[in-house]
Parts: sequence; structure tokens; C-alpha cells
Amino acid sequence: MGFTKTSRKATVSGRATPPHSAEIIASNDDLLSEILFRLPIKALVKFKSVSKHWRSLISDPKFALRRNTNPNPNPASGLFVKRSSRPEFDFVNLGRNPKSISSRGPFRSLNFADDLSVGVGIVQSCNGLMLCSTNQAPESREYFVYNPTVNRYATLPPFSPTAKNLSRSRFGVNLAFDPSRSPHYNVVCVRRAGTRFDQFRIEIYSSETRRWRPCAGLFTVNSLDCRFDGGVFWNGSLHWMSTFGDSVYFDVEEEKLSTMPMPPLPDGWDDELPGGWDERDVEKKYLYFGESMGRLHLIVRVFEPQMPHFDVLEMEMDHSGWFVKFRVDVSGFSNNLDSEFSVLCDQNRTLN
Repeated sequence: MGFTKTSRKATVSGRATPPHSAEIIASNDDLLSEILFRLPIKALVKFKSVSKHWRSLISDPKFALRRNTNPNPNPASGLFVKRSSRPEFDFVNLGRNPKSISSRGPFRSLNFADDLSVGVGIVQSCNGLMLCSTNQAPESREYFVYNPTVNRYATLPPFSPTAKNLSRSRFGVNLAFDPSRSPHYNVVCVRRAGTRFDQFRIEIYSSETRRWRPCAGLFTVNSLDCRFDGGVFWNGSLHWMSTFGDSVYFDVEEEKLSTMPMPPLPDGWDDELPGGWDERDVEKKYLYFGESMGRLHLIVRVFEPQMPHFDVLEMEMDHSGWFVKFRVDVSGFSNNLDSEFSVLCDQNRTLN
């Protein structure tokens, strides 16, 4: 039930009493919007049901744009962990009160598929949305976009029919969503074109049009191991990393593919590893590649007997190159650095 304005005034000793503070707030849209702006997203979803007026304020595109361009966004609240032996997801709470009910994970399992026996896994997350797919062969998979905050999902339509000389194999399906630019998301599919290993075709699904469309022309990538299945969306582009050859990024709006610079292998890299090195050793050098708090990060392992460490690199906003943001000395660790790392940036701290 919403707050309503009243014209009656109670009197005490012959003088009118000031209106109740709740009535003042309810009658002032600017003040009410300012209060709603500071609430967490889950509270906003619930408050949409207070009244039609509140729903209108919260759903207003200007309110959403202001909230999504907040220079001090909420930090990551937790991690979803999937064990291979169990169908359920565990939630690791990173909040200040891990025992509170509100801090528990929004789901334990994903049951989107009509055939529950195939199971559903998380492919990628991007600014609050999750790209999920059934655990089937690539040509048979169904894809979904899930919003865990409101517990709703959308089933993507089938990919466009395979054109002549176009491989049916999909090398990567990636989610692109930036709520500060648009309330709509895109899903980008990369597949090989014909028999050439360096030519690809890109198709884009838009939640606004609800259909797939092919990008004009073919795209050439000078790499045999570009990880199209591990794209990272940042600064309006999807980024794909390669350990050998070119790493690239794709501007979703401009539909333009560009080469992304990568930090060079250090001098004497082959001398740092006993018996030389191979492709698997180079892959171990890059421990993490992803976006955090509006920045693109790469964690690089550095083999130095005197001071083994890893560097947290950050990409320049214009894609001109990487710089060292943090250097972490791990000489005191008894274990090696073969484990995978993720970086979570809080407002006042960095967690590794």
C-alpha cells in the first residue's frame, strides 16, 4: 500500500501540526528517488510492489541509468562454486554478515532445460547477468540468460541456419551487457567460416529485437588457439585471449575486430623452467583474465628464484597496453602457483 497525501490537519492548542515525515517523502519525488537510489537492488525489486507510483519511479530509465553509472558500485557479494561431483552450486558469501538470510545465494541449482537430465551450467557472468547452457554437445546446446537477482531467465532462440561454407561448430558464445549504456544485452556467437582456420563469422543476438543477426563479412584472426569460449566483456568490447598468436577484441556496437596487445614473454623464459617449456607452460603463465570494477585485469605468474611472484596487470582504457597494478610476493607460500586465481575488487580493498 502506498503513501497518500491527506488534506486533513490535526490541531493541538489551536495550531496545525506539521505533516508526518513519511508524507513529506511520499509527496516529494526528488527526495523519494534519492532514498531509493541508495538501496540495494533486491530491496528495489521488492519496493516496486508498494504502489504504482513507486514502481514508476524505480522503472524510470533515467533512474536506472543514474544507478548504473554510480561511481561507487556495490562490491561483489559472493562467489558461486560448482563441484563436479554435485549438481548443486555452493555460494561463498563475501558480505559483512555471512550468516544473515539475505546474504545466502539466490539459487542452488539451475533447472531451465525441459529435459532436467541434461543439466545446466554457467558459461559466463557479465554485470549481474549469467549466460547458461545445457550440458550437451555444442551443436545441441540450449542457451539461457539468467538474472539471479529477480530469479528470471530468458531462453535464446536457435542460432540462424548454417549458411553455405559455414562451419556448424561454435567456438564461443559470450554475453555482452553494460547497464550503464543500455538495459538490453547482446549474446555473441563465433564460429569458423568454411575450411580456413583463420576466418570466422560472428552472429549477435539482441534482447531488444529478440533475434539473431549475422555481422557483415568475415573476420580474420591470426591465431590457432584464440579462446573464443572465454570472452571477457569490458569497455563496450568482448576480449579473447591467445597464448600464441594474436589476442583480439570485438566492439559489439561498431562490429569491429581489433588486435589486443599482450605482455611479452620475459627474456630467458625457456631457461626459467627445467627442461624447457611447451604450450601448457605458457598457459600456466596467465593465471587469470577478466574484468573487475570497470577495469580489465590479467594475472601473470613470474618465475624468479629470488622472488617468485605474480603481477596483476591492468589494461589502459584505450587498449594501448598493460601496466602493473599490483605485485604480489609469494615466496612465503609453500605451495606452487599452479592454482587458478580470480581477482575481486572491493571499494577499499582487493581480494585474491
